[in-house]
Amino acid sequence: MKKVVFIGGIVLLLSVVIVMVLISQTRTKKTLVNLPEKKEVTPFVLTLKSGVVEYRKSTIDAYVVLATGSAALPSKSMVKTGIGTAEVLLENGSQISIDENTEITLNADSMGIKIQQFLGNTWHRVQKLLGVQTYQVITPTAVATVRGTKFGVRTLLGISKIITTENTVGVQLRTINPEGKEELGKEEPVSAGNESEILEAEKEIIIQKISPAEREDKWFKKNEEFDREYDKKVDEIKKEFEDIKKEEEKKEREEYSNIERNPTPVSRLPSPDRGGEREEDMEGERITPPPARPPLDEIRENPTQPSPNRGGEREERLPPPPPPPPTRPPLEGVSKESE
Repeated sequence: MKKVVFIGGIVLLLSVVIVMVLISQTRTKKTLVNLPEKKEVTPFVLTLKSGVVEYRKSTIDAYVVLATGSAALPSKSMVKTGIGTAEVLLENGSQISIDENTEITLNADSMGIKIQQFLGNTWHRVQKLLGVQTYQVITPTAVATVRGTKFGVRTLLGISKIITTENTVGVQLRTINPEGKEELGKEEPVSAGNESEILEAEKEIIIQKISPAEREDKWFKKNEEFDREYDKKVDEIKKEFEDIKKEEEKKEREEYSNIERNPTPVSRLPSPDRGGEREEDMEGERITPPPARPPLDEIRENPTQPSPNRGGEREERLPPPPPPPPTRPPLEGVSKESE
């Protein structure tokens, strides 16, 4: 009988523990459900320029059609164009123009920006980056690295072309080894006015002047025009910031000038003439020196004249000393008279 009671008590205790665990898990789930969602960071803004453009915010999301307007995109978003064109604006003012039939992925982290281009044409207007940050465009056969410049990238059937129109772009050959790891070659500088062509089969970088055919291409001409408009906008923004800065400096100088003309009251040490009270020098007030002490002869003539050294109190003076006694006559004269 005791064994039955003991076993029953253990079963009851275990049941209570299980119920408590289940309640605790339920409360935890409810708490997690009620937690506010983490705010999404969106360093890219995609804007439709023409036709139809699609995008998705991660590899597990389905593509969404951007029929009009703009969409804020987080890092690792993908953009795909068919018969449409688009523009991507970055936080630092850099800009990407996306041509028709192009696929790219947008990535951003503390080290900079990485644009992975699988197919098509893009044009990049990159503002100067800070610190160790870089801006990279990665194609199947090349990696283009910059810190601030303008350049175009073409990718088609294992061929990548980097077209530099401003400053210099560092270009590296990119290959994938049999183990699936990325291997990068030596970086080659491609200066303004030159283009580099990277052939997957040849595994080399060919650098040459931008060809006349490239300069006459519709995509190239359109982006040259966009570059001029972009530079104009950037200059206007810079001028606006410079005007704001000059106005702030002017106000600051005026404030300092007002302080110099109208100094603030300066506290002085306690004055013994005012019973230990603090004496303030107010704006524009001068400290009047004490009156000069009158000569000694005047004091003797007016013994009751107020003394400046005693706060205006009357100062009693002793009368002048009596005149000296008369001189005694010589001794001889006195003797004769007496005789």
